[in-house]
Amino acid sequence: MKRSAISRKPWQPRPAKVWEGDSLPTPRAPALRIAETRATLVVPLPKEKPWRCEEYRRAVASLACMNCGIALDVQAAHPNTNKAKGMKADDSLCFPLCAVRFNAPGCHYLFDTHQLFPRSERAAVERKWAAQTKANIKAAGLWKKGWPDV
Repeated sequence: MKRSAISRKPWQPRPAKVWEGDSLPTPRAPALRIAETRATLVVPLPKEKPWRCEEYRRAVASLACMNCGIALDVQAAHPNTNKAKGMKADDSLCFPLCAVRFNAPGCHYLFDTHQLFPRSERAAVERKWAAQTKANIKAAGLWKKGWPDV
C-alpha cells in the first residue's frame, strides 16, 4: 500500500463538556440484576445445570423412532420448548427420533423445524414422548441406578 504525501493530524483528546445550570446529566446507575416493570417485579432465576449422560442418550437411541417407528439411524432428540437458542435441554427429557427416513429428512429434522407439530401442540407431545421413552427404557431393562426418575 502506498503512503500518501498528506500527513495525518496528531491525535488530540476531546475537550471536556461543560454543563451549566440544571441541565446536569444524571449519573448512570450500575447494571442491576433485577428489572422492575409497571405491574410486576421481574427477578431472574439462577440457571440450573442440566443433567448430561451419554449412556442414557445411547439407551434412548437404541429405541425405535417415536413418530414413525423406524428402528434404524435413530438419535436422542432433546425437547426445544422453554430453552434458549444454543442450549440443550436436560438429557432426562430426550426421546428417540430417526435421522434419515427413505432418503428424506428424518423425524428429528422435521421435529426441530416445527414441521411435525404446530408449536401449540409441541410441548405436550415432548412431555408425553419423554415419559413414554423412560417407560420403554425401563421395560427393556436398560435403566441404570442413579438416573433421575423425573
